[in-house]
Amino acid sequence: MFFGNLLMENSIDYINHVNIVKDLNLYTTVRENQRPYEKAFEEVYEKAKEADVKVDTAKDFLNDLSRGEKIALQKFEGLADMFDIDSISDEGAYNLLVHAYEKYDWNNDGTTEIGAARTLRSIPQNMDDNTKKAWVKTLNAMGDDFMATSVLTMSLNDEYNTRRIAEHLSQMSESERAKMQESASFDINKFIQETLSRPYTPKLITFQDIIDKIDAKLNSSDGGYSSPEFIESMEHLKEELLKAYAQVQAEKKEQMTTEKEIEIKQESHQTINEEKESGLAVALKETRTPEEIIAEYRAMPGQGGIAYEGMFEEQQAIALAKHEPYFQEKYEHYEKYKDIFTPIYSNYTTEKANNIGRELNAQFPEFGAMREKAYMGGTQQDKEAFEDMFWDYQAYNKYLREKYDMDMSSGGFNAATKESSKAYNFAVYDSLESGMSIEEATKKAQSLLSSFGGSEAQAFSLMFFSGLPEDIEAATEIPEEEIDYDKQINLSDYGIEHNFWSDAYLNTYGNDSVGVKSRIMYDIKLYTFLLENDDLVNTRLDELKERAYETENGKDWYDWQNQDGDFNEVFKSSFQEKHNNAVYAKEIYDKYADEIFDNSIIDGVEENVLKLAS
Repeated sequence: MFFGNLLMENSIDYINHVNIVKDLNLYTTVRENQRPYEKAFEEVYEKAKEADVKVDTAKDFLNDLSRGEKIALQKFEGLADMFDIDSISDEGAYNLLVHAYEKYDWNNDGTTEIGAARTLRSIPQNMDDNTKKAWVKTLNAMGDDFMATSVLTMSLNDEYNTRRIAEHLSQMSESERAKMQESASFDINKFIQETLSRPYTPKLITFQDIIDKIDAKLNSSDGGYSSPEFIESMEHLKEELLKAYAQVQAEKKEQMTTEKEIEIKQESHQTINEEKESGLAVALKETRTPEEIIAEYRAMPGQGGIAYEGMFEEQQAIALAKHEPYFQEKYEHYEKYKDIFTPIYSNYTTEKANNIGRELNAQFPEFGAMREKAYMGGTQQDKEAFEDMFWDYQAYNKYLREKYDMDMSSGGFNAATKESSKAYNFAVYDSLESGMSIEEATKKAQSLLSSFGGSEAQAFSLMFFSGLPEDIEAATEIPEEEIDYDKQINLSDYGIEHNFWSDAYLNTYGNDSVGVKSRIMYDIKLYTFLLENDDLVNTRLDELKERAYETENGKDWYDWQNQDGDFNEVFKSSFQEKHNNAVYAKEIYDKYADEIFDNSIIDGVEENVLKLAS
């Protein structure tokens, strides 16, 4: 690595940035189209190091290269045309000479220039180091799933995007801006003047900023329509980011320095667990203040980022030892596949979730306000204060989970209720018995976590970072929306009154045996009809376009939805998957309902309970 002579080139920020982003697979993997030019590039790179090239001398260095060396740089970088040294900037010249992870926005204008190209990098410079580390881990874990990451990368830097909009507006004619002003909700000229007159000072991007942007995409609160494939990719991204950030936080703290210290911590934790078994210990615990409880739990390994080598493996082993007798009794194939599959365990209930939420909010009434202050323009001190509170919040949450016996072996989008965890486990074993690989079996069973009522547990697990509600059912209930036939197909003449833009219909069904079966049968009936009547659906989609075009707003809405010319296919894209998921859920239900719902079978329920669904 070689550095230029600008002040920032020798700064800790730049060195830290390079040391973090060099672990991004995208930056370290040589693409196939680069491989023929890799050796020549490395030779130029070494030559530049020996010449002690700086940012302001990079163009002189490029001028002295042979034509073959320049072509090697062009091809290695994937530039369509040969770069014109006289017309590119010092930054653009310098970044041609370094590896992907060493490229940098030296003039701090929001883009990284490479030759004449202006690019947005996968890891923004204005991101705090811990978030950068988590983002690198996340992007690596996402692999070839670029759908969500490509969209999010473009939207991370709000200040840059704001300036781009202002620059675009400034290039319009006065008459064009005047026409636009007629329907604008802000003063366009004032926006241009204020935005472009101020220095480019992007705010620090934090972990919570990324989570908020992901949630906006998942909830469509940014005003956009998202396809099922995009939602799946975004959910995958959020799950990987939550895991990565937890790993980074655990790695951030200094590890215990001696085995004796580790032993003391472990013995202390073991003593606490043993004391919980006695009635006297419970009585004593009830006399402690919440502050004393938080201090005690925050000092435990795994809390506040305090970790030691092998801690996570040890915790997994402890959990397995605790639940293994249950697994052996419940699942006949447990022993056969235990080396490749550990079942999910959960004893989640709504009552437990609400009790935990109420006590957390009583102890931390300012949690939400401090979080908002820290990540909505707050100072570094605000962020540090909230982070400290967050670790207290996490410690008290751990205590409350023990107090109310809330035990879920998986979190995030794999969080489950007792029933959905059993449905998932039975399905995995069935697939393994049929010859599927463990990867195929777990992927196929994933949809059952929500089909069997696990969505509330998933929401409870994911809400932890933003603050738990006191009424999890109310917080997760999908708002009812009147069906707007100006924005979706009308099948009411076939007895189908379904809102395709909302999942509020799920509120109708409970998570008991009857509710789960009713929901499954409703989905099978609906999506079987849609798949078997594709011509009818296409006709109704054409009628939808006609209705939309009757008004200017409707036309704008439809054209925006159809900007890629595939509105009909996007609208129908989830039908087959949802049908398959429902059929699979019914297969597992029919085979294992007695065991999943603890013998609360549906056979004795009166037929009219399921009349509408079946």
